[in-house]
Amino acid sequence: MKLVTCVCPMCNKISYIECEEEAWKAYEEGALAQEAFPNMDLNTRETIISGMCKECQLFFFDDEDDDGCDGECDACGDFECPSNMCYFPYGDRE
Repeated sequence: MKLVTCVCPMCNKISYIECEEEAWKAYEEGALAQEAFPNMDLNTRETIISGMCKECQLFFFDDEDDDGCDGECDACGDFECPSNMCYFPYGDRE
């Protein structure tokens, strides 16, 4: 087993994740997290990918406010979609 240490970029909380050595090696060599760690829950895989702790994931990616957008609408391309407003809270990017 390998113990992976992740530091949340939002709150600096340290998370420790145990995974198989072979799975970690596959991930480091370019396998997608869902392929390398198929039995891990989504939050743990996201911590490995981004470092973000579970609490920050729940705060930033809360599904209750989901507007149903899949990121493929015309407005998303123009950064006007409500799903993108967290990145551009003041409207236009210019």
